[in-house]
Amino acid sequence: MRYTIKKLTQADITLAKQLIEAWHTDDGATQVIYPREKYLAKLLTKKSFHAYVAMVGNKVVGGLTAYEMEMFDTEETEMFLFEIGVNKEARQKGIATALIEALKQTCYQQHIAIIFVGTSMDNEAAKKLYAKTGGSLEITPFYTYELK
Repeated sequence: MRYTIKKLTQADITLAKQLIEAWHTDDGATQVIYPREKYLAKLLTKKSFHAYVAMVGNKVVGGLTAYEMEMFDTEETEMFLFEIGVNKEARQKGIATALIEALKQTCYQQHIAIIFVGTSMDNEAAKKLYAKTGGSLEITPFYTYELK
């Protein structure tokens, strides 16, 4: 399977929507509700936000999003890989690895030395991917506050 990796810009709203649809569909959603295009364009212009898609032809088959986080106690920035996913039919083809490598290249260029990502302890596929791409497991629980 031939694929390309593309970093999204504010001109790539259609691709951003395709990625959102792919993720929601993969999660079993029957209806996808998209953010407004103005919101997506604004997000895609931010230096601290990174979105990559994997494409086969003109179809998005996967992608990732990540956020730069400036540290308080040191003059450093770390990267939080927030979400990554590849459509079922495109898995096991090296796409997720290529997406992470693209993010790592951005980090090298911007002198960001740490990428961190969370996953559930029972997500064996994610843990295998992160180890394969150079990640090391740290047992640091994340707590979520839903403020609705």
